[in-house]
Amino acid sequence: TPVELDKNNKDFKQFDSLLATPFKKGGMCLGCNRYEVTATLVGRLDAVANAAIPYDKAGKITGFGGFGHMNAYSARLVLQSVSDVASTEVDYSKTLAVTKDDQATGTGDTDSLAASRKLAASYTAGVPSGEQLKRAVGAFGKENEKNTGVVIVQGNGNIAAAKDEGKGAVDSPDGLLFTFTFNTNRVQGDAETRALVFAGENIANLRNPLPQGAGAGIFDLETRAWVTTVLDSFASKQKTLTLPGGYLVMNAAWPPADINQHVDDAIESFLSNEELLHQ
Repeated sequence: TPVELDKNNKDFKQFDSLLATPFKKGGMCLGCNRYEVTATLVGRLDAVANAAIPYDKAGKITGFGGFGHMNAYSARLVLQSVSDVASTEVDYSKTLAVTKDDQATGTGDTDSLAASRKLAASYTAGVPSGEQLKRAVGAFGKENEKNTGVVIVQGNGNIAAAKDEGKGAVDSPDGLLFTFTFNTNRVQGDAETRALVFAGENIANLRNPLPQGAGAGIFDLETRAWVTTVLDSFASKQKTLTLPGGYLVMNAAWPPADINQHVDDAIESFLSNEELLHQ
């Protein structure tokens, strides 16, 4: 049944504006929102019986079953109306105690993908963390390579269009088309390179799963993608990295012996509490 959203409605405008307001203090807070918003939402609920991504015996994807990020969700709400909007500010105070003196600066590179390639190439061959980063960046292909099957779009990822759900017009080596959308109002400067690495890791893990990652669920896929993003942050000599909700996932001041545990704990808490994902 067709659903039409009235974008000029004052409640929708308030809802959309609050969700789009970024949190900008304390170093790099990747895609962090300032407010948590509740509302009464009315719309059409679309669902599929199985959101799992099917693979053939050779390990290649044969279809996509779900919606949203990595087609991993079994339902989506196509919005018709919004009312009863209320908001509260997300409490970042604990993280700010650590990050308040950190400044999120850019590298000066206007091409985030080129910056990511340069950083990945700086690693000595065979270094595990370097190979992991190279694999993520490699998902976007080599410089000037056209036949990658990956499209980078700057825009609003919340708007679904019919053309995005049909066959693509871009070349792909295996018939798959991956669209990576990011909002430049929310992700700027060095944050774009972190976002590219995060997306590249997910694309690589979907397209060519590692032996230990075959059949992994979204929790494990997201965990590896965030770990790779943290490696990218350390390699960029970044001081801190915070995720939405105030989860400090990287701090250059952590003792080396404690880094892995701190990163694992922060990512698990973020995915469980903010993304509502479970192992």
